[in-house]
Formats: sequence, structure tokens, C-alpha cells
Amino acid sequence: MRLDSVSLFTLPVELICHILSFLDTVELVRCTSLTKYLRKVIADSSRLQYQIELAKHRMVSVLPPSAAPPYIARLQILHDRERAWKTLSWNGRYNLQLPPTGSVYEFVGGFYGNGKEDDRRITSSISFLELPEAGSALLKNGQADLKMWTHPMQDVTIIDFTMDPSQDLLVLIALATPGSGYVYELHLRSLLTNEPHPKAPLPVLPCLLKPSHTHQSSEHIAAVRVQVSGDLVALLVKEVHDSIGAHLEIWDWINNPQQSCKLARISGIDDFTFMSQNTFLVVRPTGNFEVYTFKNPIKSSDMPICQASYGFPPLSQGYMYWYITMSSNPSPGSIPCHTPNKTAIEGSGKQLYHPSPTERIHACCLYLFNPTTDDHEERVHCFVFFVNLHTLLNPPAEWLKRSTPPQSPVFPLRINNSTDSASDSEPESPTYPLTTPSVFNQSTPASSATSQHPPPPPPPEYLYFPIVSPAPIPPSMPFPSPQNMLSTHSLNTFGVFPPPPVAQSSRNILVPGGLQSRKPIHVPWSTWGPQSTRWFKECLNTDWQHSIYGLRTIESVSIEKMRSRAAPRVPPTNLQNGDNRNTLPREVQNTIQSNMDADNSSVNGVTISDGSTGEDDEEVPIPQRYLRLRDYNSYAIMQILEEENDNSKKGKNKMGWGSPRVVVEPSKTNVKGVFREDITSWLPYVEVVSEQAFPVTDVMMDDCRLLLLRVRLF
Repeated sequence: MRLDSVSLFTLPVELICHILSFLDTVELVRCTSLTKYLRKVIADSSRLQYQIELAKHRMVSVLPPSAAPPYIARLQILHDRERAWKTLSWNGRYNLQLPPTGSVYEFVGGFYGNGKEDDRRITSSISFLELPEAGSALLKNGQADLKMWTHPMQDVTIIDFTMDPSQDLLVLIALATPGSGYVYELHLRSLLTNEPHPKAPLPVLPCLLKPSHTHQSSEHIAAVRVQVSGDLVALLVKEVHDSIGAHLEIWDWINNPQQSCKLARISGIDDFTFMSQNTFLVVRPTGNFEVYTFKNPIKSSDMPICQASYGFPPLSQGYMYWYITMSSNPSPGSIPCHTPNKTAIEGSGKQLYHPSPTERIHACCLYLFNPTTDDHEERVHCFVFFVNLHTLLNPPAEWLKRSTPPQSPVFPLRINNSTDSASDSEPESPTYPLTTPSVFNQSTPASSATSQHPPPPPPPEYLYFPIVSPAPIPPSMPFPSPQNMLSTHSLNTFGVFPPPPVAQSSRNILVPGGLQSRKPIHVPWSTWGPQSTRWFKECLNTDWQHSIYGLRTIESVSIEKMRSRAAPRVPPTNLQNGDNRNTLPREVQNTIQSNMDADNSSVNGVTISDGSTGEDDEEVPIPQRYLRLRDYNSYAIMQILEEENDNSKKGKNKMGWGSPRVVVEPSKTNVKGVFREDITSWLPYVEVVSEQAFPVTDVMMDDCRLLLLRVRLF
């Protein structure tokens, strides 16, 4: 039965809005151009406006329509928070006294978990803290009345942990018990009670069979990475037994934990992340991404299938990758349950919306070195680039046309002759002995860290011959100007950079269970990288340089670095005693002084929390640092450009300090000879720098708050 426009307009407005709510957002916006009546109905409906605003900011609702708060309140909260993120406008600040930070900690969904180590440097307990939110009932008389609890962990030898408050889930990665035939175990527990999780048929998942010649279990502590994505939990063991091989295993921990999806690589896996509920990405030490699909639900122990490989820029002779890490937050591929979840802990249900599963920015940190470099020269070089994995999930037809068969590197003289269980034909990378220092353990990216700095690079005597990258492939498309790059997208109502058209062949490649290609496609860097990434020089002096939530990233920036860039929006600073307040605008000086005197004083809807050890001993002053936020949402970019255009017409061209600025022009990163050419990249973003500076060593973020960690130095 077709409902024409005449019969539609005869319905009550409430029913019209209910019918329109079933449309996707693009169709809903198109309806506004059909008739003035429909435009007014949609404009006056807080529910439909909320749906449109969520799509603009690349969010999805996690609440059912009948849940509180009402749509008009949700819309106001969204507007306030987005306005605050846009300008980094603080609304309040809360100083939290935290236990001493151990080697593993997590920040997920407004909850902070911190492991405490015993004399053997083994995590003996984990404390959890519910963080405040602006306007929360947890704030009484300006102070935070927070829920905090601690679970003893003497029954397991913990390597790492992660959590999902929306499912009341705590995942512990531990060494297997002495009598077990496995090396590791995943313990699935309640975050509140530390008891076996009620939804887990198998509360303990064994991982990685021990070889017959195994040593004591304590010798198998290796770098691991764990990630939860809805019903899926995955563990990456970066070093397996007597090789630098890697083991990745994925379980459906709720529905069928008896089966798992496994991937092993003798030549190593540096990192991984879910991309969807049936797709994940791994980072190879040879310098490339690999996209795999697997059957979900996992009904048997099937191996994943490699569908595509995306190459990194070719290295110069003599250079090789030390290690590569990926960061994203929250876990890609799923969203919290839309229906009331009886297993969710109290407080986790406050989240109104969640980043879209299909559009997430990821940070890829590259650490490279040249073993033949003289001691007096810089041996380790660090870079970071940001990429929206939507582009790797949906490669345009042009990429596929330019793709090539997987290219094998030139191999070292000595290689491991073991057979790779996932691919008999996979060539091997150089092997390092287990004495090579391990990279620090990682948990949920951008929300967990360790107290260590990265390990030193492997000593030259343990290295063989570096992999020689294939010759660079000349770009086959002209370099687009920023104007041309944006003009095609400005026609879209949301300022959306529309996803590139997906060729039918790519659909056949990337859909699990459908048509599969015989060999994975290989997309060279020159085809996909420059327009899909943005590169920056990186440093080694913090645990987490970049925290991520959805399409935003935030980092702390030294005052000296801001001065060296000579940014017109950053004023001169007085660096005496690490304090820059004397030369700041008077209102900023007053704000900083008030915060430092009262030490509790909140961004409209965004809360800053300073964590410390709670000790009163004399400490080394921590230098003041600015906060720099970058937003890779194309709607945010178009919004700022429109505002700048309007201001220009009104003669208001002056941009004040702390104002957001759009960066669409290409940037060239000086790689100091590490790669064969300097890296040119032009993924657009909006940048804003805080007007205040803070004594901070690490920064983390979620949907509505920042957590500034202040590690005290004695």
C-alpha cells in the first residue's frame, strides 16, 4: 500500500513524525526540500532534529525512544557538548586523588581502572573509579562524591586487562595455571563483583597451546593486546615462544565460546583492531595494513581470510620498523546495547550516543631505526599518521584498478623455516631472538597505558639484514587542490565527504560468505595513502601521545613547541619556572589561578579530571602544557569554513587565540631520510588549542570528559 503526500498530510503531526523517524537521515533531509509543510514538521520535531544532528556528528543513539531524557533534552545536551568540544570551553574542573598508577590502567565509558603492583611487580589488585560528569548528581557542594571499589587479584597472574562497563564486563589476561596445557587464559568477570560473568558460558577462555618443549610459564610473558567489541573478544600475543611470531584469537564470548577464529604469523603482527563485527585489521612489521574477514557467528574454528593489503611508504635503504602501534576508541565494530541491559553497571547507562561504528579515526604510530647508524646520530625516528578506517573498508574502484599482486620484500640471509599456520606461502620477515626487549603491553587503545617508556631498539648484533622496500610507484592521479577536494562535498547537507563508490569487485572481496577473491589485493601507498591520511612527527617522551574518541584526537603540547611553530593564535610565553601565566590575557590568568588555588572549580558538558597519587611529598614541578584537539569530522570542517566565510563577509576576519581553524592544505613531513621521499598528506581536519595550560603528563578522552593524568616526579 502506497501512502501518497495528500493522505500523509491529513495525519496528525505526531504520527507523521513517527513515520518519518523510520527513514535514514539522508532521506529525512531530502524530505525537507519536498514541501514547506514537511520542512516545518521536521524542523519542529526534536526527535527528528536529534536524528539529523547525530548523523552530522557521526554518532548513533544508544537509547530507545521511550527512555529518559526526552529528545528535546538530548538535543540540548548534544549541542552543548559539541559547542564545548569545538572551542575547548571548560565548564568545570575536578581534582581526583587516585591510587598510584600501576603498569596497566583503563579509561572506558566514564570508568577508570588502575592496577596496583606488589613487590614482585605483579598486579595484585585493580581499583575502579566512576568519573564525574558535568551536572551529575555525583557532584555535591562542588566536590565529587564518586563510587570506587577494589578487586584483589591474587588468584591470577595478570598481564593485562580491559573492561566494558555497558556489559559489566572485566576481561583479565593472565598466565595459565601450572597444570594447564595452554599458555594464557582470558578470565571473563563481572566488573562490579569480580565473579564469573553471568553471560559467559565459559568464564575462562584458554589461549595458545603450549609446545612440548615449553619452559616455565613465567618465561612466556609477552606483549599482548586485548579488545572487546560487543559479543566479540580478541587477544593478540605479539611474541610466541621461541620466535617473534604472533598469535591472534577471536571468540564470541557469549554465544559460542567453545570455538574461536585464529590467525598465526611467524613473521609477526605488531597490532590489530576490529573494523566491524566480521572484519579486522592487522599491522604487519613489514610496513602494511592487512584487512581480514571472518565468519560471524563463529561456529567453527575457521581461519580468517585476507582480503586486502595497504602498503606504507617505501623505506630508505638500511631502515626498518622497530614496532608499529594502532590506537582507536571506543572499540570499533559495535555499539552499546539499545535496550536496557541488566548486566550493565549503574552509571554506564548515562551515555546518550556512541560514535558511528563505520567511521572512526585511528592513529598509527611508526617507530623506525637504522642499525648501522653511528651512536652520535639519531637512531630512532617516530611518526604518527591518522586514517579513517572507513576508507579501508570501502575502497573506491580506482584503488582496485591500481592494485597489484602482493609484493614480497627482499628477505634477510637468515629466516625462520617454521611453517606459518595461516599461510603456507607467506614470506618471512627477519627473526629476532626473544632477548629483544618487548614493547609495552597494550589494552584498549587510547584508554590504557603503561608507566614505561618504549623499549630501546634491538642491538645491531642481533639484526640480520633489513627489509628493502619495493621501488616507489609514481602517483597516477594529479594532486587535488583543497578547493577541488572540498567543492564536491559542499553539496551535501551534512558536509559529508561521501564514501567513494565501491566497485562490484570490491563488494565481492569484502563481504564474508560472498564471492571471495583468490588472492588479496595490494594497494600501494601512492594510491591510497596521501589523500586518506595526515602525518605528523612523533616523540617518545610520553606513554600516550594521542587519545582518540570517534573522529576526535587530543594531545598535550609543550609551550616550547607551540612557540617554535610561531602560530599566530598562540601568544608569547614566559617560561620561567615552567609557568606561562604572566603573559597570558588577564581573564585567562584569573581562570588558571582560580583553578590552581581552589583545585576544583568543568567544558559545557565536558569535565576535566586531574589524577594524582595523593601524596604530599615534595615533587618535581610538572611543566605546563596546552591541549590540542583535532577533529576529522567532515561536517565540523564544513561548519567552520561556512562560519569563516560569513565572518569574512561581515569584515570579521580576525581569528582569536583558541579559535578553531581548518587545515585542508597539504602538509609535507620531513622524514629525515627514513623514507625514500618526504611524506605529503592532506586528510582535512579542524584544530583548536586550549587557552589554558595544565600540568599534565598524559591525557585521555571519551564522549563528554577529559582525564588529565599527572604523574608526580620525586
